[in-house]
Amino acid sequence: ITAGAATAFKVAVEDTYGNIVTSASGSITPSIHTGPQAGFTSGAAPVAGSGGIATFSNLVLDAAGSYTLTATPTGVSGVANPVTSSAFTVAPATASTFTLANPGTQTAGTAFNDTITAYDAYGNVATGYTGSQAVTFTGPSNSPSGTAPSYPATVNFTAGIGTATGIKLYDVQSTTLTATQGSITGTSGTFAVSPATVNHFLVTAPATATAGTAASGITLTAQDLYNNTTPSYSGSHTIAWSGAMTSPGGTAPVYPATAVSFTNGVSTTALSVTLYDAAPNTLTASATSPTISGSGTITVSPTAATGFTLANPGTQTAGTAFSETITAHDAYGNVATGYAGNQTVTFTGPLSSPNATAPIYPATVNFTLGVGLPSITLVKAQSTTLTATQGSIAGTSGSFTVTSNTLSSFTVPTPATQIAGTAFNETITAIDAYGNVATGWTSATNCVTFSGPLYTPTYPGAGSCGAGNSSLAFNASGQATASITILEAQSTSLGVISVTSPVGEIGSSGSFTVSPAFAITSVKTVGAASTPSAAPRRRGRLP
Repeated sequence: ITAGAATAFKVAVEDTYGNIVTSASGSITPSIHTGPQAGFTSGAAPVAGSGGIATFSNLVLDAAGSYTLTATPTGVSGVANPVTSSAFTVAPATASTFTLANPGTQTAGTAFNDTITAYDAYGNVATGYTGSQAVTFTGPSNSPSGTAPSYPATVNFTAGIGTATGIKLYDVQSTTLTATQGSITGTSGTFAVSPATVNHFLVTAPATATAGTAASGITLTAQDLYNNTTPSYSGSHTIAWSGAMTSPGGTAPVYPATAVSFTNGVSTTALSVTLYDAAPNTLTASATSPTISGSGTITVSPTAATGFTLANPGTQTAGTAFSETITAHDAYGNVATGYAGNQTVTFTGPLSSPNATAPIYPATVNFTLGVGLPSITLVKAQSTTLTATQGSIAGTSGSFTVTSNTLSSFTVPTPATQIAGTAFNETITAIDAYGNVATGWTSATNCVTFSGPLYTPTYPGAGSCGAGNSSLAFNASGQATASITILEAQSTSLGVISVTSPVGEIGSSGSFTVSPAFAITSVKTVGAASTPSAAPRRRGRLP
């Protein structure tokens, strides 16, 4: 019969020969003679016989095992003594719960087995629960590193008992283990999971710090592979520190003390670090015996601006605006990102041009996160540096070159008094709009046209410049020497016009005098006075 199920039993009143005494009256009371259960769960009330048979239809036994029953007659004629049945078996009911053995203290990451027993609703081992069963395990948490417990997908049961193999837990904790299969479930007693061997340090440090200011509150925690604290790591240990960066200005970090005491895996020595590089800095702690290490990140902010760094703008052209990059930095060479907004900056270095045009600088420079981009115009062709100053904050660029702009005019010196018919040299200089030598006209042959003196002066030859023009070789100083002969005694000036690019650039000397070559006597016609002829006067030698 099945544990917990209502079962029918019959007791017959028989004569000496085994015949049922149908006329028998009275009642029969059942009881358990032998078996694991002392009394019936239900259905044990006396039953009156009918036709010599007493039927018990609702006898219930819960405990599985082998039983014999006793039937005790009351008021049955001729029957005075109880009678005992033959042995029969009560089998367990179907499984309704699990019991998990307490596995005792386990080590994180180390596999262990646990015994699971299936029971029916009456506490009997459910021996019919056999074979491979898909059991779900719950209870223990993931480790601090996020590693989840590892369980077998199935458990093989024999006569209601199974062994779950290869269970791995990773979180150091006091926990229980629950197994579930459908509506069948069970939980172990509480047991502990201990950490594995020490594997690394957890470095706890402030998230942020200021360059040059000590950051305190640094702690080291010895942990196992799964980030559980390992209390066995105690006592004094020598710690080597590394990872932090030297500042752009060359200042090295100041690391914490190397002798560090630990209690239950956590450092107890006061630790601080001073960093100088404005960036995320990695702080690494390492120890030996066993060899372990760990890192934390501290983001360092710059201090206030103490100086400027000016980018070398490279070669620039006189009179052409360019953008200069000015970076404010702190005492350690970090970009001073807090230096922002419109700042009154004074620029020095480059000179005014030869024609006294001054450089053009902005009155203020707008900085964003420590960087400003002023527009600057320089006018003197030279090799120079650029200095920016704002109060005590200053900086100078590297040396760079400002070249002349394009040809704007010629400088034509005013000659002294010349003699008609006598050649003289005139030095012409090509300059830009700011009085700088126009380097585009240096070390090259260029074409010009002369103007001014009358009556077919003699100018340098045309070369390849075409009729009416002069070919002049300009030297590295932007100068060309022209040999000129003027025939007319006159007061005049000398003009020069560019024929080659750029076309039309004009220069002119001041007024100068051309004197006659020798004394001249006018020749007049003998006769009456008359109106002067409109024909040109003739000049010549007297015989």
